[in-house]
Amino acid sequence: MGTRRHAIAVLIQDTRDGPLPRSVVQRLYDPWMGLGTYELVTLLLGVVFLMTVKPSLGGSLLVIGVALVLGLGISLLNWNKAGQVSKEVRPTA
Repeated sequence: MGTRRHAIAVLIQDTRDGPLPRSVVQRLYDPWMGLGTYELVTLLLGVVFLMTVKPSLGGSLLVIGVALVLGLGISLLNWNKAGQVSKEVRPTA
């Protein structure tokens, strides 16, 4: 995912003034970027829960599994919306 962010940063630096080109907006609303973000947030919340509650091994595995499924579910709810936003962007030229 770091390479996607780097590519977006390079494209944004090329266009400092004016509206963003369609290619940049499409990359910003890429559904895969949202998937990574939601998975990261839910896993971090799961780890915080594990650090405070300290369940057994089975409970820990269950918590991480639930965090993964929640992150995937939330990102799938927004998957279609992100795709529609990137398709609706009008060309700037």
